[in-house]
Amino acid sequence: MFRRRLTWFWILLTALACALIARLVDIQALHAEEYRDLAARMLTQPVRYLRAPRGSILDRNGRVLVSHEPSFDISVHFAVLTGQSSEYLHALARELRRRGEYPESMSLDEIAGRLRLQIAATWQRLSELTGRPVSEFIERGEEIRQQVARIRMAVRRRTGIDQPVAEESDPLLAMHPLIEDVDHETALKVRLELEAYPWLSVAPGSRRVAHDADAAVHLLGRLGAVSRERQQEDPLAGDELRRLRAGESCGITGVERLAETTLRGTR
Repeated sequence: MFRRRLTWFWILLTALACALIARLVDIQALHAEEYRDLAARMLTQPVRYLRAPRGSILDRNGRVLVSHEPSFDISVHFAVLTGQSSEYLHALARELRRRGEYPESMSLDEIAGRLRLQIAATWQRLSELTGRPVSEFIERGEEIRQQVARIRMAVRRRTGIDQPVAEESDPLLAMHPLIEDVDHETALKVRLELEAYPWLSVAPGSRRVAHDADAAVHLLGRLGAVSRERQQEDPLAGDELRRLRAGESCGITGVERLAETTLRGTR
């Protein structure tokens, strides 16, 4: 009896050892290149900086004239906004299938077709959740397309090469704010229901609020998108945590511009 138990114990122990050895061979030999690439990607992921809150503007008595108020922006990928999303959807379909969200037996065209249907349904559901008409999304999408087209044209004039710009293809910069200044409750609803879609994101944003300063609003100034010229002229261009970055805002006129380096936060 004792010898039989001992035999079964050694059989079990040998089986576990064989399973462990097989797993090590799988990792170290069969899939070594895949795991090496994965480790390299994890170690070399680009640093992503969060936008810093902008400082308030006060009068000489310490009364707040303009302040930074948190809000949320709902952004959509540029390829989806243009309607020319075939290449983007096929790349997305390949990634989703690799992650196991779709079976290997399903073709990329089939997956892309399903994604198109989801995109079509996104607009109506987004309208219901935010209380804004779909026509507003279409109008805003056209503004974004024209803005990116101007950027691409400027780059082509400067370099002599017509190629996609970062605002079209970069994983971060290609996400353009479609709906800005959304309250927390609405942002939460959209995030819970729609943020599973890779082409849509809900990100912290901000807005500048003037407090009883209507008479001086033109002196206080306004914010606008960071241009390439402003980046080149930025006195803090050498400071990685304070320099202007594409896709952010900066002071364009008035006090907002004159005190830009003071009002600008640190990431």
